[in-house]
Amino acid sequence: MSQPFTLYRSDSLGRASNCIYPHAVEVTDSASLAAAVSFDYVAVEYKNGYRNNANFIKTNCLMLDCDNDHSEDPAAWITPQVLADSLLDVAFAVHYSRSNGKVKNGKAARPKFHVFFPIPEQTDPAAYSDMKKRLQAEFPFFDSNALDAARFFFGTSNPEVEFFDGCLTPTSPPARSTGPQGRPWAVTLWCSRCAGVSGSVIWTAPNTASCSAAVSTTSPAWTMCSSGMKS
Repeated sequence: MSQPFTLYRSDSLGRASNCIYPHAVEVTDSASLAAAVSFDYVAVEYKNGYRNNANFIKTNCLMLDCDNDHSEDPAAWITPQVLADSLLDVAFAVHYSRSNGKVKNGKAARPKFHVFFPIPEQTDPAAYSDMKKRLQAEFPFFDSNALDAARFFFGTSNPEVEFFDGCLTPTSPPARSTGPQGRPWAVTLWCSRCAGVSGSVIWTAPNTASCSAAVSTTSPAWTMCSSGMKS
């Protein structure tokens, strides 16, 4: 993966009472991601490895959950490929959860997975949680109960993972408070190949080369970038 990120794993699997996540795993490929998610894990480094907001040190990964509980219509269920098709050239990785494809709480089996977006390093837990909330507001199929800065996810014993590479990642919003048609800036993107600001996308990479990415969703809070920046 061109944009690595770090997860922190525990020494346990399926243990909700655990609060210790002492082992940092830099995720660069399927093998390293599988090694991290073979145990319960978090996306934040905490002081002494103890998970809570007060111990927040840093993170470079926005970790979200998609359980497809937003609809009982299979046609409306999201898969990682559907997400990738909606977020062209946005980098993310996926770990299929332990409930993936299983009947749960009387509801039909459906895709269930965790999503990891590489992001510029964050050291403020409130700002980090706010990034999650902004993204979930734009894409409500992400679990609204998994947006805090001290979230852990269960690992799986035989992890199934996927990567979708790209030059774009979600990041903090630009200074302007509203976007197209007076709409709030819900989501912004960091581009590893661009610099400057255009529309609802903030470009903050160290080079000024034109971006070849094409970012397109149905939301007016997203913009296009293709051989230059367009709003």
